Amino acid sequence: MTKELSINPEILKYAIDTGIINLGSIRQQYEETERMNLLDSYEYKIFESGGRWYCRLPGGRRIKRKNREDVEKEILQIQKERIRKEKELTGKMPEDIFTEWNTSRLEKGVIQGATALRYRKTCDKYIKSADINKMPMRRITRKEWTAFLQGIYEAGSPTKEDLKRKISAKELGRVKCIVKGIIDQAEDEGIISYTSDEVISHVRTDMHGFRHSKHSTEDEVYYPDELQALKTYCLTNPDPYTRCILLAIITGERIGECAALLAEDIDLDEHCIYVRRTETQADETGRQRETIKEGAKTDAGVRRVAIPENSLEWVRGIKDISEKTGGGYLFKQEPGRYRERYVGERVRASQVRRHLKKICAELGISYKPPHKFRKTYASILKAADIDDQMIIEQMGHTDISTTENVYIKNRNRMEEKSCKLGKIDELRLDPVKEDASDLNLNCQVIRFPGKSHPDADSSHPEVFTKI
Repeated sequence: MTKELSINPEILKYAIDTGIINLGSIRQQYEETERMNLLDSYEYKIFESGGRWYCRLPGGRRIKRKNREDVEKEILQIQKERIRKEKELTGKMPEDIFTEWNTSRLEKGVIQGATALRYRKTCDKYIKSADINKMPMRRITRKEWTAFLQGIYEAGSPTKEDLKRKISAKELGRVKCIVKGIIDQAEDEGIISYTSDEVISHVRTDMHGFRHSKHSTEDEVYYPDELQALKTYCLTNPDPYTRCILLAIITGERIGECAALLAEDIDLDEHCIYVRRTETQADETGRQRETIKEGAKTDAGVRRVAIPENSLEWVRGIKDISEKTGGGYLFKQEPGRYRERYVGERVRASQVRRHLKKICAELGISYKPPHKFRKTYASILKAADIDDQMIIEQMGHTDISTTENVYIKNRNRMEEKSCKLGKIDELRLDPVKEDASDLNLNCQVIRFPGKSHPDADSSHPEVFTKI
C-alpha cells in the first residue's frame, strides 16, 4: 500500500525561493510535453521528401514547407483550435444551443422575428430555469430529455394554476419543437449521439390530459345589439382609434392589418382595400418591438378586400383625412384629446385594443379582443348566405373548412334560439286541460289492518287507494 506524499506549502515556497526548484524549467518541460502530445495525437504523420517537409491537413489537402518546425506550427494551431472548440462544445448548456438554433433559423429566413420571439419566451418559461438547463448538454441523456417533456405534460404550465395546471396541446407542441431544435443542433455539432425522434417518440400523452379551451359563443363574437352599440359609439366619437375599429368591423381585416394600411391601399374605384402588410410584435432580429412587415400573416392574407357599398362614402372620408394630413398611414397617432391634430406615426394595434376595452366598459358590454371582429364578420357573411368562395377571399383563408371550424359562430342569444325553436310545430307542446272524470284510472284498494297511511281516505283510515 502506497502512502500519499504531502508537501508543506512553506517548504515548497522555500525550495522555489532558494532555486532548488526552477519553475521556469518545469514550465518549459510541461509545455514541451504538451506540444509532443498534440503532435503525436494528430491523425497524419509529418514526413520528408526531396528536402521538403510534408503533412496532410484534415480536409485532405497537403502542405509543404522548407522546415519541419513550420509544418509543426500549423499542426499545433489545428490541434489547439480543436481543443478550444471541444471545450466550447462540452460546456454548452441547452439554452446556449437554443439561442444558436433560433438565431440561425431567423438569419436564414426560415422563421420570422415574431416566431423567434415566441420561441424565446417559451424557452425562458419552460427551459431556462429548469434543472435540465443546469448541466452541460453533453451530459444530458435521451431518457432525461424524455422525462423533462413528460414532466411538463403531467405537471402543466408553470405559470397557470387553473384547470389543474394542465398544458394545452398547442403549447406542449411548441416546447417539443424547441427541444427538437436543441437536440438536432447538438447532434449536428457532435455533442450528443441520440436523435430528437428518439426523445419525442417516448413521450406518452393523451388528449384527455390536455387543457381544452372551451369558449362560449358570447366570448367569441359580438352579438348584434353589442355590435350596433359599438358602431354607434365609434361613429359619434370619431378619432383614429374608433375609425380603425369600424374598418375592422365592416371588412373583417385583422387589427394589425388595419393599423398598417396606407391611404394609397384604398381603391375607391374598385371598391376595395389592398391588404399588403401587417403589424408584427417583433422586428427582423427577433427583438420585441411593434413594427410593420411586408406581406400578411399567411400567403393567402395578401388580398383585396371588398368594401360594402353602403360604407364607401365613410371609407372615402377616412382616406381624405389621411391625405389632408400628409398621406402615409391611414390611421395616424392622435396625441391627447385634440381630434384635429394628426401628427406622428401610425396607431398601434395595442392602442386600439386598449381603446376598445374602455369603450366596452363605458357601454356596459362584454369586452372581446379585436380579433373577435373577424369571427363576427365571418358569421355575418355566412348568415347572409354569402357563397363560400367570397367568404374565404374576404377573410384571407385558403379553405372554407378553416373558416367554418374556427370563425363561424351562431350569433343568436339563448332567448332568440328559444324563440326560433318555438316556431317549429313539431316541437310545440300545447297545454291540454285534463278532466279527472275523463281519465281511465286503474285503481287498487290496499288495506292496512290496524294502521293508518298518510294517503288513506280520512273516512276510512285503514284503506289506501293506489293508482
